[in-house]
Formats: sequence, C-alpha cells, structure tokens
Amino acid sequence: LPDQDGFTICETLKKNEETRDIPVVFVSALNDVTDKVRSFKAGGVDFITKPFNTEEVLARVNTHLTICNLQKTVSEQNIQLKKAQEKLEQRLDERTREIITINEELKEEIKEKQRIERALRASEESNRHILNNTTIGLCQVDEDKNFISVNPALGRLLDDDPVNLLRSNLLNHILADDLPQIRDHFNKAKAGNKGFNNLEVRFCDQAGKVIYALLGCTPVFNNSKKILHYIIHIQNISTIVNLQNQLRHAQKMEAIGTLAGGIAHDFNNILSLIEGWAEISTIHHLTKDHPAYSCNEKIITATNRAKRLIQQILTFSRKGENKPEIIELSPLIKEVVKLLK
Repeated sequence: LPDQDGFTICETLKKNEETRDIPVVFVSALNDVTDKVRSFKAGGVDFITKPFNTEEVLARVNTHLTICNLQKTVSEQNIQLKKAQEKLEQRLDERTREIITINEELKEEIKEKQRIERALRASEESNRHILNNTTIGLCQVDEDKNFISVNPALGRLLDDDPVNLLRSNLLNHILADDLPQIRDHFNKAKAGNKGFNNLEVRFCDQAGKVIYALLGCTPVFNNSKKILHYIIHIQNISTIVNLQNQLRHAQKMEAIGTLAGGIAHDFNNILSLIEGWAEISTIHHLTKDHPAYSCNEKIITATNRAKRLIQQILTFSRKGENKPEIIELSPLIKEVVKLLK
C-alpha cells in the first residue's frame, strides 16, 4: 500500500481482536537483519526473502497454518479446561460449603451427645446415690433367686455385708412358713409377665431376729419372653408391726378395763347393800356383848376393804389422769396381816 508498509499492516492486524490470530508471513527483497527483527516484533511468524522457491513458501505457509490451527485448538482446549476448572472450583466451593455445614452439624451433634452423656452420667450418679442411700432394700435376683446385685439398705436390713449376700439366695433369708406363698407369687409373676407388690414376708437376719417386711417384685424379660432377672424391693415394717401389736394390746387392756369397771360398779352396789344391812343389824338388833356383834364388825371392815379395792379398779378403768395420794402404810399392813392369818 502506498501509505502503509508491511510492518504497519501486521501491527494493525495484531491489534484487532478478530485478526490477531492470523499468521503473517513477510515476503521481501530486503535481507537485512534489522528488517527481520522488526517483522518478528510486529507479529510476523516468518520472513522469506526474494527470490523464493514456491514449494518452500507453500511448505512454510502450511506449517504456520498447522501451527495456527494447533494453537487455536490448544486455546479452545484451554478455554474448555478453564471452564472445567471454574466448574470444578465451583463444585469444590459448594462441596466445601456442604462439608462446612456438615461439620457444623456434626459439632452440634457432638455437643448434644456430650450434653446427653453428661446428663446420663449425672442421672447415673443420682440414681447410684439414691440406690445407696435409700432406706428400702433393693436387689436383683436371677431366675433361681440368687442375688445379682444388692444395695446397702438390704445389707443393713438383713444385718449382713452386701458382698456376702451376693453369694447367697433370697429364699434362704425368708422364714420357712412364708416360702410357699413367696414361691407361688414368683411363679405367677413369671407366667403372667406381671409383678406384685406389698406381699408381707418375714425375714430372718444373721442373729436370728425376725424382720417383718413388704416385698415387691418386677420380672424383666428378653425379646423371647425368657426371664432375665427379677427386680426386688423390700421395705422393713417391723416397727409398724410392733406398733400395731402394741395398739392391739392396748385396745385389749382398754376393753378389759371397761369390762372390769362395769363389773366393779355392779359389785360395789352389792357390797354397799351388804355393808348397809350389817350396819343396820349392828345398830338396831345387836349389843356389843352379843356373839354376832364382832362378826358384823368384821363384815363391815371387809366390805370397806373390798370397796377400796373396787375403787382402785374403777380408777384403773377410767380414762384421764390419776392423781397420786399419800397414804398411811401401818393400817394397811395390819389389815393385810390379819387377812393372811
């Protein structure tokens, strides 16, 4: 071109986005090294000096076209690789976010698990404290009633070391008279898959002392309905039984006192009648020198003594507080001596 040389045209092509990848081959009569360097700086891929061989030029052009196509292919592959890399990085970012989310969830699960474990340990410690400090005897026995575990309260109830109890059988500590009913209840619990409560049983401790207790049982089965063990709870009611016996005795004594009071009251009326007739006979019909006079006096004295005795019985049978009184012992002793004679 008259206003532009080849170097300028090559630089213009390389600046254009649509033509920059076109390979440019310089063909010139110039053979100076400076021109060759300038052509390569302008973006040329080859420099052919005139005169040239046509086959050589075609070979070089084909070579540069092949190289250009290869570069284009590589470029496209690089673009695809870049897209694949970006996609992979995007998936990696998504997966990383998922992993972070899962990791946070795992952390929360671990925290929750740790919280549950702490709660379980606290619950186990609390249950162990209750088991070791309760006043109710608790134990586990196998199908043959051999002890599996024993709490301290049962050891205190049977007056034996819990370690020693683990080598014994529950039935060995129950009185022989109560064994038939306890065996019957255990058999019913095993057959009916249902426990029982408040069965009154008498135990015998190491010293031979009888202990009254309420026994309850809960059978534990596996998935095959086979008995694994029994959970037993035993409450000492000896104090309650003793108080009940004392109450019954007190009620009997109260009934006896009431009966004695009624009899004494009727007997006192009879004595009053005897004393009255004896006094009337002494006053109106007998003189002091009469042989029956001294007999009447003895009758009056005996009735008075009987009336005082009845008064004591009535005092015993009455409810309320009794006030003590000071009495003279000498007359009382003389009367007793006379009675003995």
